[in-house]
Parts: sequence; C-alpha cells; structure tokens
Amino acid sequence: MDQIKWISCFILILISLDLEGQVRKKVPLNRNNPNQRFNSFEGDTLSTDSLFKKTTSVELDTTIYDYYFLDNIDILRPYSDTLNDNFHQYNPVNYYGNEHLNTGNLGGSTIPIRYEPRKNIGLDYGFHQYDIYNKQLEDLRFMRVNRAFNDLYYSPIGGQANFLVKAKFHRNFANNTHFHIDYSRFHQEGFYSNQNTKTTNLALSLDWHPNKGNYRSFLSIITNNNNEEHNGGISDKTLFDNPIYNLRFTIPITLESAATRHQQQLLAWNNFYDIDSLIPGFEVRFKNQISYDRGAFKFADTDVSDLDSPLHSDFYKIFLVEKRGLRHFMSFRDFGTDLHLVLKRNKSFKLSNGLSYHRYWIDQEPITYTRNSLMYQGKLDMRLWDRFSLSANGELGLWDYAGDFKLNGLLNWKANKDFLALGVGASLYNYSPSIEQNRFFVNETSIWQNDFSNIFGSSIQGEISIPKFRLKASLKQMIENNSIYRDTMARPQQLEEILSVSQFDLSHHLKWSVLNIKNQFFVQAISDEKIIRPSYHSTHSLYIENQIFNENLDLQIGGEYTHFANYEGLAFSPVNGQFIPTESTIDYYPLLDFFINAKIETFRFFAKFENIGFYFNDPKIYYRIENHPQFDFKFRLGIRWQLSD
Repeated sequence: MDQIKWISCFILILISLDLEGQVRKKVPLNRNNPNQRFNSFEGDTLSTDSLFKKTTSVELDTTIYDYYFLDNIDILRPYSDTLNDNFHQYNPVNYYGNEHLNTGNLGGSTIPIRYEPRKNIGLDYGFHQYDIYNKQLEDLRFMRVNRAFNDLYYSPIGGQANFLVKAKFHRNFANNTHFHIDYSRFHQEGFYSNQNTKTTNLALSLDWHPNKGNYRSFLSIITNNNNEEHNGGISDKTLFDNPIYNLRFTIPITLESAATRHQQQLLAWNNFYDIDSLIPGFEVRFKNQISYDRGAFKFADTDVSDLDSPLHSDFYKIFLVEKRGLRHFMSFRDFGTDLHLVLKRNKSFKLSNGLSYHRYWIDQEPITYTRNSLMYQGKLDMRLWDRFSLSANGELGLWDYAGDFKLNGLLNWKANKDFLALGVGASLYNYSPSIEQNRFFVNETSIWQNDFSNIFGSSIQGEISIPKFRLKASLKQMIENNSIYRDTMARPQQLEEILSVSQFDLSHHLKWSVLNIKNQFFVQAISDEKIIRPSYHSTHSLYIENQIFNENLDLQIGGEYTHFANYEGLAFSPVNGQFIPTESTIDYYPLLDFFINAKIETFRFFAKFENIGFYFNDPKIYYRIENHPQFDFKFRLGIRWQLSD
C-alpha cells in the first residue's frame, strides 16, 4: 500500500510539471558571467551537466545546477549527471571506500570493513550501526539553481514490501531565499522472518542571502529514524537444501520480538558575516552555528519468558537479567554554539580559528547526568607554490573532555592536471571512550562499568594518482594504544598491546573504445586477532558503455564481481548494537551481479540481477555476519528522473 502511494505521488509530480520534448542544440553558458549566473531567464532553459535537451534552433544554455557544502560556501561545484557514478549501486554498504558488513537486509545494522579510529573526539554515545544511512549537516548539498530542480528516485525489489525512495527539491524564492529538501526512505521487510527495516531521513534547509550582501544565513532541520527488527539469525543452517524451506520466511530464527529504534532531530542555524577592510590584505568572515539536537537509542525484546531456554540464554548471555523482557534506553539533548574567525587571502591562504561549546543532558536509564564540552578548532589551507598545497586541521578538548585532541595534515603536489599527483598525510589523535563503552544498563540493571584510558593513536599515509591512466593508489599505517574490542559476551575490553594496522588501496579504470574494466582492491593487516575484520576486499567490473539511437541513449551493460577474504566471524549483539567475535569462520563467497544502466536526457534506469552465483556456487548461501544470510538471487529495478519546472 505504501508503494502505491509513492507511485501515485510520483505520477502527480510528473503531470504537474511542464515537460517538453523538443530537441535543442546546446550552447555552453559562460559561468563566469555574473549576469548569466543566478538571474531568472525567460523561455526554455537547459543544463550544462548532461541534463540538457536538444533542438534544431540555437539557444543559450542558461540552466545552472551548482552545489556547495556548509564548511565552504564559497566553492561552487558543478552538478554532474552521468552513468559513471555506479548508478546501479543503490546499497550504501557496497560503496567503494566505505564498504561495510551488514546483517543481510538493506537498512540493517552495519560495521565498516576498514578499521578506522573514531571520527569525532569528545562525547560519543557509542551507537554507530546505522551511520551510513543517516544524513549529517556537514554532508548536505546546498544547491544554487536558477530554476526549480527535482530529483526523484524509486527502486523496488521482490514486491511491494521492499523498496527505496529518494527525493530532492531545490527552489529559489524572492529576496535571494533558497529552499532545499533532501528525503530518503528505506522500507525492507526482507525475505526471512523478523528482519524488517524502516529508515526515514529528511533534511529541510532555508538559505537566505539578503541583497547578496555580506550576511548569509542557513536554517536546517534534519531528522533520522532507524527501525530494525532482529531475528538473531537463523537457528538451523542445514535446512536450505530442503525444498520445504525455499520460502525463506519458513526457516526457524532465534528471536521473534526483538527490535531497535534510533531517532534524532537536529535544528541548526548557521550564520556567515563578511567584514570588508577589517584587516588589510585579507577577507574576514565570522561564522556561527547555534544548534539543538535530541534523540534516543532503544532496544526491546518482549518475549524472553523462559530464562532457561538455551536459545535465549546462549544468545543474550549477560544481558538476560529477567523474564519480563529486555530493554535498554538512552536519550540525549544537546545544545551547541560556536564562533569562528576566518581569514582568507585570494586563493592561496585560508585560516579558521574558533571555539565550539556543547551542553549535553543524558538519560541513561536509570541515571541522568550532564556533560560540558568546549573545543578549540582550527583549520588551515594554503598554496605553498604553484604545484604544492597544504591542508591542516585540529581540535583540542577542554572542560569535561580536557586532553582529547585530533590533528590532521595533508601535503599535495600536482605535476599537472592529467599526469601525476602525490599526497602525504599524517594524523595524531587522543579521544575518550564512548558512553556505551564506559557504562551500560539493561532493565535499569548495570551490566558493566569501566574506567578505560583514552584511545591514543597516530597514522601516516601516502597517495599517488595518475588521472590520465585513471589510476589511484594509497598506503596507510596506523599505530594505536588502548584500542577497545569486544569479547564473546559483547563486553568492551581494552587492549594491553599496541595495535598496528596497515592498509593498501588501489583503483584502476581501463577504458578501450566502448569496453570498460574497473578494479578496486583494498588490503589490510591488523596485528591483533581480537580486532576482527576481513583482510581484503575487492570489486571488479566489466561493462560496455556506448551511446545509441543518434546518441540519445547512454547505455551500460556488464557485470560486477565482489568478494572479501575468509575471516574469523563476527556475530551481532542487538542489545547494545555491537558486533562480537564468534568461534565460526565466515567463508569466501564469489558474489556476481549483472546490471544494465540507461540514461535518456534526465531520465535514468537500472536493472540489476543480484547474486547470480546463487545458481552455481557451492555453498549457495552467502554470509557477511554469522547466522545472517544475505539474499538469494534477486532482480531489482531502479528509476531516477531529474526535472525542472
């Protein structure tokens, strides 16, 4: 029923728009001409990034779709619409550079394949299994357009109970006001019992630039809601060859009534004020953010009445404290404000310094408390010579998180645009353990209370890129003290030994006429077996790309092969949202997909045949996490239509 509603809304939007089928010849817009850039235009307008229409007459291509981020509102990036962005790759767990293991269903709990230190210092709640699905303020794209822009996406699989919807909308209003909507919804019942997921993300933003003067303001609202039912994995792996269990929801599972809900609502007001001639030779800007963030993390299982049942006692272990059911709940409120001074000289120097303060109110049933976080933050970008650039940023914790710090630096050298680029970077960090790692409750009963030392580490990395040959490689070495891992009871423990992690990345795109071959390799070596991750992951694509029907249809047809190494398996503990070691091994599985991507003007379509190897691999069943099988062979469709008013 929900799917029918979305299709109906999609059709109504299409009917309401003035879509034209004429074909126009594109004449590029001079994007440096301010008279053409943000003004309104009469007549039919066209895009500069493959969104244009063609005609027998010659008209100025006046449509502008640029975007920028809040961390640097002065850099406009031209919007691009091509098939080279792996359009068929709809699942965030498979994005190259950010690959994750997951519990089998889109929207389900995840853990990164790559071992990395925590991104933030200071206070951390400790629940990150849904991070890759959620929207963050720093990741939002604010678009600068001169006509309304709609970007609609819909992708179903296996009937009406499993679908993905996305929508973006950008429009200008009077007085240099710009409105942005970014919405996504995952709804996946899955194909095994009690694995339903529902993720809803919405970002609303109002961008105001009065009289195009020295003041700019951004008001943003972000909501992230993650819901997942947990079946604890299948309870019998021997049933797959029995035809009775071809309908996967008939296979017995471990948990019948366990579920998690994470929710977050963020209100943020960002202000930028430029002051002319305050410091000779420099552009001066003050920027401020005032924010209010609130949310909650909840797990509950209402059916654990038999404490002696091996099914429940073996699974929940130390969390099984009473027969009324299990519940963990933590909520938070966060008021924050910051003030930064930014100095800029042409394109060669930019320095930002400021303070950020956050006040937290935390309800960790049954206790409540507050925390104060004051951070000094600095960022430097400068061009040293014609081909060298330096970027550095740092944070230093004060007040309740005194001693936390993070320093990052990156030096880049470019021989020229197409031949060679080199980068060398280093980082140093020291951060406090998370709330979940320090103390955890179930049914208001304390399960653990720790006094961990701060995690301290450093890394160095090097990168080489040869754009002409579409080749990129990087090498990274990390050293970390006091790393935190999980034991088989899901309890956090701190390593006594120094942890060493080496990582190597290589990506290459070979193109010969219409034939394309993409190879992406990632290898890591972790010194301590208590930190469990696959040692390598790779993706290989072979496809044909061409334009047909008088170059009106862009087409990609090919296959994609993905695999990672055998590794000492991880299981999932839903009570605290963590992945824990098991005694079993997750075996190598050759995952093979076939895909078709197509694009006509601003309409895009993909068809994906997932896990073709299900019909000839032995074993057929594919796991990334213990007892949580991935889907059998499935066929998925996806459409995307970008429209202008």
